[in-house]
Amino acid sequence: MNAKTLIYLIAISIILPTSFADEDSIHCQEEKSVCELSQIPELEARVSRERRKLYAIYNNQSFENIDRDSFNRSVDKFISKINRLRKCQEEHNQFMASCNFRVRSKKDLSSDIFEYKEEVSLYSAGSNCIKSKDLGISEITTSDGKRLLSAMRGLWSLDENLKCKTKKSPIEETDRSFIFSDRRENESNFAGILILDWTDNERYKVSNHWGRKVKLNEGKLSRTVEDDLLIFKWSNGPYVKISPETGKIVESNLLSDKTISKEGNCDTNSVISRNRRRFFPNVKIKSPFDKTIKVKTVTN
Repeated sequence: MNAKTLIYLIAISIILPTSFADEDSIHCQEEKSVCELSQIPELEARVSRERRKLYAIYNNQSFENIDRDSFNRSVDKFISKINRLRKCQEEHNQFMASCNFRVRSKKDLSSDIFEYKEEVSLYSAGSNCIKSKDLGISEITTSDGKRLLSAMRGLWSLDENLKCKTKKSPIEETDRSFIFSDRRENESNFAGILILDWTDNERYKVSNHWGRKVKLNEGKLSRTVEDDLLIFKWSNGPYVKISPETGKIVESNLLSDKTISKEGNCDTNSVISRNRRRFFPNVKIKSPFDKTIKVKTVTN
């Protein structure tokens, strides 16, 4: 299991259906009658026009000045139309139109680095298309399409892992992943960094791997670009700098150079606990943060 899979296991939640008003000039009565087969092409055309319109106005655009109420009304209108089409297609034993629809906002962190956030997506529930619950799905990419990080519910995971050496173990190498967390209101997320070292061996299960959590209390996480480096910085001071070229951490005032493998020398601890081998990252904190910030072992 990799860090990205872990994020989804941590963050995934129950998706709840949402009801929408029925607004369109073509009426398909819900109980007694079906729409005519001849109406389907016009319904398809309306759905297609509405989809193109929404993409043109909203997709991959900045949402800083977007009227959210107007956006939500437009999406609800589209859902009403596509659900009417799907119900008509179902009643005439035709393949139903796909619910595949997603709008992402775009924020320019620099001229070469962009942050995308999923604003709305649909999924199929029977004959209806339903809005997915907002899971805060985001990603940061370069101008050439290379993804640097992905996120769900404020948990940012680096795409690139480090290769670390293992101490006193039959496994010689592990993959180190970093997850940066932002404290969110009414959420259980901690603010800080979770570091995980994974073995590529079926012999060892998820429970054989312990994480190391660097907890930064209530630090608010920001994302900026300076000197061509992507910077994740918490409001109480700590930061990490990421190279867009390699996708790896190249500097931090919090994590030691060895922890981020600045010289290619990170290492993984291996111990026997309760008759099972455990792997966990060797993590060190830089001064002056080492006096106030603790590193906790996560065993579950």
